[in-house]
Amino acid sequence: MVSSAQRDGKIPFVEIQSQAGNQCRLLNPWQGRDVTLYRNGKKAEDYSGETLTFPTGKGETVVVVPKGSTPSRVKVL
Repeated sequence: MVSSAQRDGKIPFVEIQSQAGNQCRLLNPWQGRDVTLYRNGKKAEDYSGETLTFPTGKGETVVVVPKGSTPSRVKVL
C-alpha cells in the first residue's frame, strides 16, 4: 500500500506498507535528487536515480523522503 501527500505543490514523503515483502519499484517523485529511506521509523539507506528499486520485508513500513529531509506526519483527509 502506498500513501503520500502534497503541501504547497510539493511532495514531502511517500510511505509504503509492504504486505508481501518483495522488491519495490518507485518512480522518484523528486527528479534529479537523491532520497533517503526510513524503515520502520529508522533511517536506513540512500538511493538515487529516476526509478528507485529496493527490497521490503513483509509488514515493513518504508518512508521515502528527499535526502536531507526527515519524515513528517501529515494528516491526510
